[in-house]
Amino acid sequence: IGPETMRSLPYTSHFGFGFGFFFFIFLRCLSFFFLRFSMEVPDAADDRPRDDEIMAQQYAIRAEEAEKLPFIGDKEELSTLSSEYKLGNPVFKEKIEKLGETYGALRRTRGDGNCFFRAFMFSYLEHILETKDEEEVGRILKKVEQCKQTLLNLGHLEFTFEDFFAVFIELLEAVLPGRESSIRSVEV
Repeated sequence: IGPETMRSLPYTSHFGFGFGFFFFIFLRCLSFFFLRFSMEVPDAADDRPRDDEIMAQQYAIRAEEAEKLPFIGDKEELSTLSSEYKLGNPVFKEKIEKLGETYGALRRTRGDGNCFFRAFMFSYLEHILETKDEEEVGRILKKVEQCKQTLLNLGHLEFTFEDFFAVFIELLEAVLPGRESSIRSVEV
């Protein structure tokens, strides 16, 4: 039978399957879903933890981890890192030595997903504190204002970001000496 003949037959597709075949498949799917969703839920499902219990457990784990390591640790000599990995991979030990050529100390950060941003910002503010670079602070303040204006131009409401900018500007101004709320490098 050719394709033209198949198309002329009632209730058949061009693949040669008749209406009965598709109806049979439809009934099988319907019966599967009927059986699947009409079954009773076993009592064991009641023993599973609820969402709020899971979230409470995750919060407890995070709180326990927070007690072990602060957001930003004190400065440590790079030699402490070398001693921790003295039996480690030679490539890794070589990289620690390379770091020692440029940097004299390290600060450990809590690995919570924001550690890179926190470490970068802390290092940046610490650099400004040590160099007392008022030009850099002025440059960044100008960039912050441009960023705020860009967000407003894009349709964001100011109350959604103003607190974040205010805290950042306050910290930025606090690292400059001679200000009312100046931070001293001894405090860092």
